[in-house]
Amino acid sequence: MNAKEFLEKAQLNQRIPTSTLIVSIEKDVEKLALSYAKGILCENKQPWGCKECYSCKIFYENHPDFIWIGKENSIKIDDIREISNFANLKPNYSPNKVCLITNAQNMLKEASNALLKTLEEPPFYLKFIITADSLSNIIPTIVSRSIVLELFERKTSKHPLCEKLISKRFYETIPQIDNIKDIKEKEELIDCLVEKLEQHMLKIGFNKDIEKAIKSLNTTKRALSRGIRLSLWISAILSPIIDGQF
Repeated sequence: MNAKEFLEKAQLNQRIPTSTLIVSIEKDVEKLALSYAKGILCENKQPWGCKECYSCKIFYENHPDFIWIGKENSIKIDDIREISNFANLKPNYSPNKVCLITNAQNMLKEASNALLKTLEEPPFYLKFIITADSLSNIIPTIVSRSIVLELFERKTSKHPLCEKLISKRFYETIPQIDNIKDIKEKEELIDCLVEKLEQHMLKIGFNKDIEKAIKSLNTTKRALSRGIRLSLWISAILSPIIDGQF
């Protein structure tokens, strides 16, 4: 299952992630993001929109449940305030509201910090679609709160314990994590686990438990500098999903 199929399955099952971050250098990513937004708002719940309901017909005409930020060169804090005001109003035609943020790599730091506040505790009906040409200029806390779909081949992270942890050998492998002393190697293990979980979710469709595990792993990576015991964190994060998924 590729990224587009994952988005279509999310729409079919009405299991839309709170925040979807689509990474691509192609201009067509905007078209994909707009079609995805249209499908989320479709009153007939058709992936990519049915073209017949009122919501679909007015989608490109100042739809009250849709806001698009990032058409200009930079995204400023005033744009994020506009999102906050938009978020506070309940939906008109759909169970959801959609905020599309394109060119998120151009988001100013103060705007990123302001957006994070909304991402942390969004209204249940608000869905974010974010596009960027790379993850390097997106603050890690925004990335960690999003399902990341990369529309290109990325350099795969590898670690010898990774495959064992995402398998029935999970419990016997956990103690071996304590043998890793180097922080960079710990980061590589976490990156590999995140990639494996993302790949699994591309196969099965959106899963809230796996989404939660991915976010928790990203949080764990930021906490490594505090000298945490990684084996305990990974055990707590992955044990709820290993038996049911792998």
